[in-house]
Parts: sequence; structure tokens; C-alpha cells
Amino acid sequence: MGNTTSILCLNKKSLKLYKQSIETLMASECFDYMVYKVSDKSELPKEDAEEWLTSVSIDDAIYIILHQGLCKKLRKFAQQKFKKE
Repeated sequence: MGNTTSILCLNKKSLKLYKQSIETLMASECFDYMVYKVSDKSELPKEDAEEWLTSVSIDDAIYIILHQGLCKKLRKFAQQKFKKE
């Protein structure tokens, strides 16, 4: 198996929060970021890359934290949305 790189993609709001700290980004209501794993033989898909303002390489521990955080935020969002319907 080849090497993989963890990438964090951000837009303006999430980048501002990320620059403050990962904790600030995680505690926010902001969903405007995504984490990816990319193998050394591939790149981030063009359609995904075009959606984001910037991307940064992150280590695997940060990838896990951010991925879990997004999952929790999306779960909370879905629970709130479907309670209203």
C-alpha cells in the first residue's frame, strides 16, 4: 500500500477559524471545510479541489479529529432538521 497524505480544505470562514485554532473550528457551527486522504499516486479530484479556497496538509491525528468533528456536526444538523419536519 502506498503512502497517503491527509488534506484539509477550507473556505474563507473556516480558514479564519482554523487560523485561530483547531479547537475554535471544531467548536463552531461552521461546516465549510472537508478532510481528505489522498494516496501518493492520486490527487484531490478536480471537482472537489475547485470548491475550496485553500488546502493544507495535516497529520493523521488532526485528520481523525476533524473527520469525527464533521460527522458529529452533520449528525446534530440532521437530527435538528428532521425533528422539524
